[in-house]
Amino acid sequence: MASVHVYPLDVYEELLTWAIETGPDLDPRVEILFLATNPRLPDGRPAPGPTAIQIITCAMASTEAEALDILSPLDTNPVIDSALTRATFPATMDQMYAAVDALEPSGHRWLADNMWTDAGADVLVPQLRELFTTVPNEISHVLWYPWPGHPIDAAFSNTGRFYIAAYAGWDDPAQDDAYVGWVTGQMRRLEPLSKGIQLGDENLVNRPWRYLAEDNERRLEELREQYDPHGRFFGYLRL
Repeated sequence: MASVHVYPLDVYEELLTWAIETGPDLDPRVEILFLATNPRLPDGRPAPGPTAIQIITCAMASTEAEALDILSPLDTNPVIDSALTRATFPATMDQMYAAVDALEPSGHRWLADNMWTDAGADVLVPQLRELFTTVPNEISHVLWYPWPGHPIDAAFSNTGRFYIAAYAGWDDPAQDDAYVGWVTGQMRRLEPLSKGIQLGDENLVNRPWRYLAEDNERRLEELREQYDPHGRFFGYLRL
């Protein structure tokens, strides 16, 4: 089952505070995504109008009744009556992949940057306001989601309680500086809250930042020295 709620930006503070406090306690079969962008029409095109906040939730359960039960914490949202739209419906994997693909349509110039953070609502809500309210056009967007605290025994090991990412999409190369500046500048502003980044939405050319836990980075370099003493294989970009 999937659930999609759309809210106006003027309930940002109450909505994000609730999401930060509720998201980590959701059933592990529920994934919640908090998105600032133009809502999408059924064919994937951005809807007309100003930036809004979408809460997109997916529940993986054996039955529809079970899925609805584990989605029920969404109803505790204190501004639920302010929703512009609300819908809960069965969704196939193909439909969910298509919805994600629609967020970054092909044929545009794209830049992303991201951060992991353990900050609480008292810090994140005021600090993220500028990021969420300055999305530069209808295809650019910001996302936030809680991350389950599973240990990760891998080189790419940085995680935090929450993941935040900014995506800029545009067409004109003459606008590169403006869009790169929005993504990079906003993430630089938020660096004091950051535990590091994940690779996949990285912006290492413009903003190198830690993506390995320090102990894992040391171990990786020890293995490189042991098995590749002549540096035949490139390491990842390092700080």
